[in-house]
Amino acid sequence: MIYFENPKDKSLNFTIENHSLSTNFHWEILADKDSVTQGNSVITNGAKKTIPVSSDGITNKKITVIITSDGNTKEIYKSL
Repeated sequence: MIYFENPKDKSLNFTIENHSLSTNFHWEILADKDSVTQGNSVITNGAKKTIPVSSDGITNKKITVIITSDGNTKEIYKSL
């Protein structure tokens, strides 16, 4: 499960909750269709991790967070 820490403010921080056997997660942040930042996180089964992301310089854009793990992809969206 993935979700923004606070969906109503300008923060891009998001949380990954691992309810699978996978432990390796790749994430990427897009502003409109341009990649802003990306990274990898190791999260054990049953754990959750909040990923801090700076929104400096990003305004009036559609934000997409893409999470990939073991061939599965999930996305969440937000407008700034």
